[in-house]
Amino acid sequence: MIKVKFIFFVYLYMFFLSCNNLTRIPENHVAKDENIISILPNKEDLKPIDLTPYLDSVKYVKLELTDESIIGSIDKLIIYEERIYILDTKTRSLFIFDMEGRYLHKIARVGQGPGEYIHLDFFDIDRENKQIVLTDLMAYWVMRYDMDGKFLFRQKIPIWCEGVSLLPNKGIVLYANFRNNSDKLTQEYNIIYLDSAMNYKKAYFPYSSKNFNIKISTSVAGHFYHFKDHLNFSFPNGSAVYQLNDDSLISKYKFDLGKDFLSIENIENTKQYMNYYENNKHNGIWGYVMENDELLFFSLKIKEHPYILTVYYSKKTGKSLLSFLFMIEKGFSIIHPQYGYDSWIVSEEIQASSLREWKNSFPKESIASTGRYTKSRLKLAEELTDDDNPVLMFFKLKEF
Repeated sequence: MIKVKFIFFVYLYMFFLSCNNLTRIPENHVAKDENIISILPNKEDLKPIDLTPYLDSVKYVKLELTDESIIGSIDKLIIYEERIYILDTKTRSLFIFDMEGRYLHKIARVGQGPGEYIHLDFFDIDRENKQIVLTDLMAYWVMRYDMDGKFLFRQKIPIWCEGVSLLPNKGIVLYANFRNNSDKLTQEYNIIYLDSAMNYKKAYFPYSSKNFNIKISTSVAGHFYHFKDHLNFSFPNGSAVYQLNDDSLISKYKFDLGKDFLSIENIENTKQYMNYYENNKHNGIWGYVMENDELLFFSLKIKEHPYILTVYYSKKTGKSLLSFLFMIEKGFSIIHPQYGYDSWIVSEEIQASSLREWKNSFPKESIASTGRYTKSRLKLAEELTDDDNPVLMFFKLKEF
């Protein structure tokens, strides 16, 4: 009996000890500097759109193929100081090209030693300190390299998360995506600021993983993006864009998605949201929001429509172009945009084999009468082989 009591008190002591080891982070207030944007379309307006009248220009960048630059997939793209940085999770590499597509170098160090990683999940550019930052969520490391790819140091991520980006002064911000961190935090949060030593600094958007057991799909590219030296974030299936500063988080853009939208940022009725989400009964941003000098662009899911819509929203005029299919000269469709660069929109990768297949199936009798954008695309396809690296499409839109 004495032995049983002793074991009971040992377990009780360990329980209270573990409770005392939980970190307490005070919740911080989200400031507002919002532009309210109404973009919910009428069902009858959702038709394919010929984007040709809205186009200002189009150009292509062929990514050079060498023995060192064979790309498996383009999961995230950043353009910084006339360099194109491409994260490829298939080959677990970060490729660097110049703006003409010439291959420069890469970071590819699979292993478990210093400077090495098991997997690559996210990357970013520390513009303040001129460093490349890679994230390995299998081993939970954040790793820093100089701009030539030389390893500098690594730091351990303290909680489970599904998004990582950079704050000023070598700080880090994490997006938890409702992961179970109840064994580490007395209150779980979706957005957590860390200082340069990876200590907890600020936290926003509280939740309880015990009451939220649905898996929200997140983009491989992540849900953070930089624009004009500011870091921004949008929740998957959310309705807002937030600007993240060193000491604050500001609600910058707020999308009016109608009465069928349930906010994921601060869920009041978890069961209702889970029912809506699992049965596709609600409206919401699909994927992540991007931005350039003139536009916000993103994907939108509305319950009345079976397809995902692409939205181009003009920050100057407040008007939107949205459709499930954008065509150019009715000769080819625009792939979903992936990145904003100055006034350019960069599309997702176009596989060389797909371009060649499109060219080979193009009606020969129609080539002479087709427009200049289609002709330039046909010429590009003629220059490629099926084994070439993907091609990036850059395009600008006129004011609408």
